Formats: sequence, structure tokens, C-alpha cells
Amino acid sequence: MISVSSHCWCDRFQQQQAQQQQQGIDRHSIYPYGLFHGDVTLQEGDDETSKVITLTRPMYFYEATFTKLYVATNGIISTQDLPMEKQYVDDGFPTDFPVIAPFLADIDTSKGRGSIFYRQTESPVVLKRAEADVKRGFPDATFTPSHAFIATWENVSAYEEETRSASLSGRVNTFQVVLAYNEKDTYALFLYPEDGLQFFGTRPKESYNVEIELPARVGFSRGEVSYLIFSRTEGPYYSVTSNEQSIKNLYQMGNQGEPGVWLFHVGSRYSFQNVVPAKKEEVILNPGSPILDAMFPDEEYSDPDEDEYDSIDPEFQDSTTTEFPLAHSPPQPTPGEVQQGHLTLAHRPLPKHAILQVYPNPPNPSGGEVFSVEENLDFDSGVIHYSTDNKETCERFQQQCSQSAQCTDYSTGFCCHCNPGFYGNGRHCLPNGAPQRVNGKVRGTVHVGGSPVDLGNIDLHAYIVVGDGRAYTAISEVPESAGWVLMPVAPIGALFGWLFALELPNSVNGFSITGAEFTRHAIVTFYPGNQRLSIIQTGTGLDNQNYLNVDTLLQGSVPPISPGATVQIEPFKDIYHYYPSLITSTSVREFKVVSAENGAETFTFQIKQNITYKDCSHGPRSQLETQELRIERVFVMYVKEERILRYAITNKIGQLGSKSRWIY
Repeated sequence: MISVSSHCWCDRFQQQQAQQQQQGIDRHSIYPYGLFHGDVTLQEGDDETSKVITLTRPMYFYEATFTKLYVATNGIISTQDLPMEKQYVDDGFPTDFPVIAPFLADIDTSKGRGSIFYRQTESPVVLKRAEADVKRGFPDATFTPSHAFIATWENVSAYEEETRSASLSGRVNTFQVVLAYNEKDTYALFLYPEDGLQFFGTRPKESYNVEIELPARVGFSRGEVSYLIFSRTEGPYYSVTSNEQSIKNLYQMGNQGEPGVWLFHVGSRYSFQNVVPAKKEEVILNPGSPILDAMFPDEEYSDPDEDEYDSIDPEFQDSTTTEFPLAHSPPQPTPGEVQQGHLTLAHRPLPKHAILQVYPNPPNPSGGEVFSVEENLDFDSGVIHYSTDNKETCERFQQQCSQSAQCTDYSTGFCCHCNPGFYGNGRHCLPNGAPQRVNGKVRGTVHVGGSPVDLGNIDLHAYIVVGDGRAYTAISEVPESAGWVLMPVAPIGALFGWLFALELPNSVNGFSITGAEFTRHAIVTFYPGNQRLSIIQTGTGLDNQNYLNVDTLLQGSVPPISPGATVQIEPFKDIYHYYPSLITSTSVREFKVVSAENGAETFTFQIKQNITYKDCSHGPRSQLETQELRIERVFVMYVKEERILRYAITNKIGQLGSKSRWIY
């Protein structure tokens, strides 16, 4: 395997009293730009990319040379033509293509809402200034640029939808990137004038009405690189920011000697592993622009949300692989053939010591860990049978099926099956590919260092981009004493990732099996402290807008985490085992906590979970026994000012050991 490095500028954070205080850069002091200076203007629009810009001299980016650049509306420069914005604008690093990102977000310059300028230059004045700027940040470097490329986003707006009840915000941003290079090295300057950042993220178009806001991403990504002969793998990347708080500091701090000025060595002819930030001592603004209470966390990838949501997510495409259809198109079932989504559940005996609950028993308010069943269960057959005096038939009980399903009679009863163009368990069906929303409440008590924190009865909202398996979860009004420590508890949002995971061939996501009524019981054990947290999540159906309702109960203890810390969770895989009316999984995951006090610390947790639901036992079953859930991106954050806890997770589900990849 090739090891891929990722870094974030954060290790050298020192106490603010030891830092030099200066005035930020004025917008008139950034590099000259505009038509007067020979700039080209990018066409107005929401997702525009410049025509190819052929460089007069090749430029190093990471270890490779490039002769072409492209400037995009959405705050980035690339060395190759960009895909459609939906394939990258809402996601974090790494990207699949080379990216220089001073402010990657969904920017819209339509109808005169800002301008984007760019030019390449050999002006002695510009090159002399760039040389001096590099010297300040890298005093030991011997660097004389021969060429420069300047791109400036002036008073650009975030993508917004204007309605009768909500007008455009009027917030605009101004920022600039300068690439200075010669035949050996390339340096990048990001400049953020003191009044230049008025918005810090944008809402994904698919979830605009849910008010998710994704923080902008700032940094560099090499994109996919060749691996062996016919394969490709993720290249290195470097994140300057990790959350909204660090974005707010872009114009208030700097690493080159002046607030708002950020300098990086981004390419070299010689051995080059990853981007290197300038080593100048960090500076902050004088009092007057108040310093936000934030550090630069070491987060490998930053992504989405707002009011209830805010940040998060991820995308990955591979032009060398085959695209598979997104839609569920199950054939109509016939008597003797029971379908659930694409596949049917195996006729398997329940495992020993299974924690089983027949839905819809509500979760035990005490947070107990074991649920009992006192109905007539036939465990020998592996199927739950409900005693009834009369056979249940479609004629009598068809109303139990979804309006988007058909009812089929079998010898012992009836089952519901979603119509073509829909997916679910027949009792609950949703249209293929449509974004899905989840609403619910979170309650319970979490112990932190022996002190209980009552969560009250707070709101949970989730938004899932079903077409590519991205699940964004936001829990609002989280007490600060619980917000930081609950960041590693991404399994709260992972339920929605599993329910609506992107299906690889011959696989089904959770909703196709359980529908909207289920109980999920998970025990999370943290190491090395042995803290245990119980998570009980109960799906209680779909509302009149087809939104899923899920209530969450948390009981137990979690390890302490310092305020202001960040949490990183690496991608992982989880194997799910399927039984009649029961799904189980057990996995161990690693996470890293980065704080100013303790630096980077690595912890693990084990999660054991059972998901119980009402299964239809009347038809024959196929042989689905295991599936592999692949969590390819995880982003977590707590926003102190808004008291919002956010999880963003990207999920695919497929056959065990399958190596299929997906193009977004």
C-alpha cells in the first residue's frame, strides 16, 4: 500500500499572549488585480470554470509539473478541467482531482453578485513582492520566482435561494490566491483582507430548505495518483481549516508575519511529500477585531451545516471504474418469491444470547441494556410467529402496506412489496434517489468525569443525500459540557448512514429491510478508560411528508475531551449480520483527539449493536447473511456558539469483500 499523508497547520499554536499582534491586511493591500492590470474575468454564474489557461512555464504542484490551470467559481484553482460542482463542492479533502482551494464553497456570481479575476504575469513588481513574501515565511529558502498566477474573488456571494419570506443575505467575500513559481519550486499565498469574509460556508443545494451549512474548505489536494500499473489511489492533501471557527480566523491570523496572509510551499522538483506551511510565528489582529476563541485543529477533512446543521462531507470519483445505476428496480414479486429491495433475508436461526425486542416496544427509560420478548416466538425455525386465530390476508389488511407498495398473499399470510421506483420493506416505501430527512428528539443523561449532564429533550435533524450515501446529522441545543465529549459518538448519526447507504451491486441498505419502524440498541465502550455509553434509537414511522421519525436515548459515560479540541475518525468497515427480525454488528474503531493542551491523542471504542424490526415471515427467503458497510468519510464537530453537534458520514453498502467503487 502507498501511505498517504495528511496534515493540518496546528501543531505550533502557542498562547495568544506570546503572539505578535498586528493589523490585518487591507483589501487595497492585496496583490493588484482587475481589468486595469490585464486580468481576465470569469463568466458570471453558479458553477462556471474558466477556459484552459496554458502556462508560459510549467509549474510544480506537489511532485508533478503542470502546464494548464482552470479557475472555478467555487473558490478553487485546478490543474485539470473540473467536474460538475455536485461532485466536489459539498465535500472535504481529499478531492479526486488536483485542487488549490483558498475558499472552496458553493459560490454564485449570477446577476452581478461579485466578480472573479485571474491572470498569469511576469511583472517584475509582482515577482519582487512575491519573492519578499516567500522570504518572510521561509527565511532559509533561496527562491526567485520567474512567473506568477493571481486569482481574485471580489465581493462574491454564497449560493442562496430567494423566497417570499427570505431575501438574499447580502454577505460577500473577497479573497485572493497568488502562485509564485520557477523551474524548481512553487509557493502559494492565500490572502484574506480584514473585512473580506462575511460568510463562512454555504448550504448544499439538495438540502437548502433544511438549512444545513457546510463550512468552506481551505487547503490543497493532489488528487488521485497512479498506483501500480492500472490502479489509482488518493494522493496527499493538506487542510488549513477544519471547521467554521477556524475559517473565521483566516483574516484574523496568519503564518507569514501578517494577519490574513497564509504562505505554503506547494510543489518542488525535488522530493516533495506534502504541502509545507510557512514557519513564521503566528500573528493575530490587534484588539478591535475580537479574536474568536478558536485554534487551528488538526482535522484532515472539513465539510458541512447552519442553524441546525453546519458542516460536513466527502466525495470520491474514479474515472476508470464503471458507473452502476442508482435506482432500485426490483421486479414484481410473485407468490413464492419474497423480495426486500433487491434481495431477501436468509432463513437463519437467531444467534445465541441475541438481544431481541419485538417492535414497537419503546426503549426502556432506564437505559437498560437487555430487552425481553414475551410473545409466542418459535426460535427453532428462526422466524418470529405471531399467533392469530385467523389468517391475515391482503383483502383484510392491505391498508398496512404503503401506498407505493403492492400486497401479496402467501399460504400463511401476506407481505407488502414496494413498487418499482421505490425502496423499503413494503410497509414503508420511499422514492428512489430522493433526498431523505429525519426528525426526532435526543434525551438522556451522559456522565463526564463522574458528573452527570442532563440532555433534556433536544432536537435532532438529519439530511441524507441518498444518491451518494452522504448523511448529515445535527443535534441542537447541546450543553457545552456534553457537546465536546459527544463528538466521538458518531454512531448516533451512523444509523442514518446505514439506513440510506449507497447500494453497491447485489446489496440493500437498512431501510430496504427495516422500513421506518425499528429499534437500534448499541453499546459503545471507550478505551483505555472503559467508559460505556448506551444508545437506543427508535424509528416510529414516516410523517405525512415521508420524513422518518427517530428518537434517541443516551445513557452512560464518555471520556473527557478538552473544550476547543477536534476529533478525527478514520474511514472504516463494519460487517452486518442478518437474521429474521434481527441485524447485528460488532466493530472496533480508532479516533484521534487534537487539543492545544495535549496535542494529538489516539483512542479506540468498541461498538456492539442490535437492530430489531418487524419482519414478514410468510414468504420464502434468499440467502442474505452478511453485508459490509464502508464508511468512507467521517466528519464531526461541535459549534460552541450555536450549541450544535454535527456528524457527517459517507456510506456505501456492498457484499463482503467487494472491491467495487462508485463514480459520483
